[in-house]
Amino acid sequence: MTCWAYYPEKKGEEVPEEFYRHSIDVAEYLFNDMKRITAPAIRKVSAVLGISEDLVHDAVFLSGLLHDLGKTCTCYQEKPWEGFSGHWILSAGIVYNIITNPFLKTPVDPEVLAHLFVYPILLHHYAQADLLRARGRINIDSVQVHGDCIKPVMDLVAYGLDRAKSPIGKVTLNDLLADLNDGVLIVFPIEVKLRELLLSKLPDVKKYVTMAIAGLLNEADGSVAGRNRSKRGNEKVARSAQC
Repeated sequence: MTCWAYYPEKKGEEVPEEFYRHSIDVAEYLFNDMKRITAPAIRKVSAVLGISEDLVHDAVFLSGLLHDLGKTCTCYQEKPWEGFSGHWILSAGIVYNIITNPFLKTPVDPEVLAHLFVYPILLHHYAQADLLRARGRINIDSVQVHGDCIKPVMDLVAYGLDRAKSPIGKVTLNDLLADLNDGVLIVFPIEVKLRELLLSKLPDVKKYVTMAIAGLLNEADGSVAGRNRSKRGNEKVARSAQC
């Protein structure tokens, strides 16, 4: 079996994507293909919030690495061809639960961390317009990780730990690894935070930061998905490799 990030409804139309490969591809796309945009964005956010560039780097990096974490749920993996609607709420809720852990001792305001690490994941797939409706469809307080997804998530954490730059980034990944011991990831009840984020009309620099990181993630996620799922494109690459 395979832990899927995407599986087409009709076989032969597009190429399916593995969860592990897609997650790494998105994280790498952010810092390779998009480095001329990502690097100055990190510097700007660091200056605006008065926090280290390493912390902002990890916020962007982990947004790419963990944005599809909700897809590891058994509820999705047993019937991947039915789609993964609402997985962004699960992914964000899992990360929020880790970020707000009282054992995560940090001088940075937890709400700032949420805008950096959590809300961009919540808003990927350009989901803002649908989130207030989607929250009613996703009422899960924990994710039972599918057996075929446990090792891919562990491998993803190992990949992330080799590249994370800040203590908070590394602690977040280590906490995720610890939570995997029983195969259950707790989902923070994010509904109240969701309404505050989407319905607030007050100008808030933290919200602008969230939108900036979400924009980077959406560009990387969409580009990687389009490239990897294009059957014609993959066949062309395969032919080129044989020449």
